[in-house]
Amino acid sequence: MTTDFDFEALMAKPWEPPTAQVQTPTALILHGAPPHFTVRMATAEEMARANDARMIAEKARAMLEALAGLGGQRQAAIYKEAVGLSSETVPDEFVKQVEFVTMCTVSPQLNHERALWLSRFQPLFFKWLFLKIMELCQEGATSGEAPPSTETPQSA
Repeated sequence: MTTDFDFEALMAKPWEPPTAQVQTPTALILHGAPPHFTVRMATAEEMARANDARMIAEKARAMLEALAGLGGQRQAAIYKEAVGLSSETVPDEFVKQVEFVTMCTVSPQLNHERALWLSRFQPLFFKWLFLKIMELCQEGATSGEAPPSTETPQSA
C-alpha cells in the first residue's frame, strides 16, 4: 500500500501552538490582575515533566525532612509550605496540575508559588486554567505563521 503523504513537507511547514484566554475572576481583577490569563498547549516533553513532578516532589520532601532532622525544623516547614509539600499526602493529579499551570500559563507568567496560591484561594479558576491547557493539548498545533523562535514560549 502506497501513500502520497509527504511527512517531510509537513514538518517543514511552520506550526503554531494554540493559545487561549481564560477569564479572570472579579476578585483578582479588583486587585489589578488582567481580565484574562493566557495559556498555551503543553508539549509532549512538558507532559512527561509534569508526570515526573510527583517523584521530584517526594525527593524534595525527603530532603526537607532530613533538614528538619538536623535541627532545621522551622526552615524545613517554611520550605515545605512554599513548595506545596506542607501536607503529608499531595495527590498526584494535583502535583501534575500545578506543573501544567506553571509551565503553560503565558501571561501573566506564573511560578510555582503563584500557581499554588491560585489553587488555594481561587481553586475553580486554577482548575479552569488547567482544563483549558488540556483542551489545547487535545486540539494540537496548527499549520500557520512561524513563531518568532523555534522554542515553545514558557512561563516562569
